[in-house]
Amino acid sequence: MSGGTVLSDFEAGKQVTIRLSLKESDARWANKKVWVHGITAPDDKEWKSLSSLYSSTALVWKKEYGWYDCNKLNPTARPNGVPDGYMCWAATASNMLQWWIDQNKRYIDMYGDKYTGPDYTYPSGNKQESNIFQCFLDAFPNKAGKGDEGANWFIHGIAPSSPHNKPLNPAGYFKDVFPEGVRLGTNVGGLGKERFNEVIKDALSTKKAIGLSVGLITEGHVITMWGAEFDENGDVSHIYVADNNDRDTYEFYKGVGCFRYQVSYEINPEGSTYTCYKEGYIPYDRPIVINRLVFLDLGERYWKQYLGIE
Repeated sequence: MSGGTVLSDFEAGKQVTIRLSLKESDARWANKKVWVHGITAPDDKEWKSLSSLYSSTALVWKKEYGWYDCNKLNPTARPNGVPDGYMCWAATASNMLQWWIDQNKRYIDMYGDKYTGPDYTYPSGNKQESNIFQCFLDAFPNKAGKGDEGANWFIHGIAPSSPHNKPLNPAGYFKDVFPEGVRLGTNVGGLGKERFNEVIKDALSTKKAIGLSVGLITEGHVITMWGAEFDENGDVSHIYVADNNDRDTYEFYKGVGCFRYQVSYEINPEGSTYTCYKEGYIPYDRPIVINRLVFLDLGERYWKQYLGIE
């Protein structure tokens, strides 16, 4: 190619510059489906088509899978509804914490009655599906926040940043397990294609829960990611997502809670990339940007140190 046209021959006396762009495929991940640690992969036939208007598919929640889908009772934030419409960050943190407790169950059982937090049976049997999510609603105003800060409040007792810096509950239900300064909840931005794939692979390899901060910065939303599919080059091609705003979809389609969405890598005018996903609504399937990734580490080495076990 020369200036976007096919180069058919060389002209005498002219300098020719050839630029080669090489991309090494990651064979370790190529054509794989990988779930977050501890999740039981469903059979492919368990994925359901939503309707003829959607290209995406979804899973009905089953306890044996090991993923969670805490849903708001008032996803549209109606003024007279349950005050959880802006608590997507807390719902996502609750999903991650439900998973975190499952994976650390051996240690938490040894921790015994030192745990004084909410009952973590899921579903809770109450109107709100998770007592952990209800714990957030009882402690914080119905305002936007950050998923990693929610997890760190629950585990470490570290108050989130404004407007949540004065929770009604100090939490910190496991704070004595972890050294001062340790934060099991973290977040990462700058999600071009290469960076996105790098941190997703790291999280899946190191037993971390994953959340996504998506949409416009001023109108952002936080959801939970439970797994991914990789293409022939070892890049993420699809993600498995539980959205806390989809209670109506959940009810209409008889229990679906985890959706399979296509990932797209869009190009900025200057040539850099940014990562998006598509919900698969065929008449209007626009890319939704993924601004930040939220992670929750199991903290296994700290548990072992605290409990004096190998």
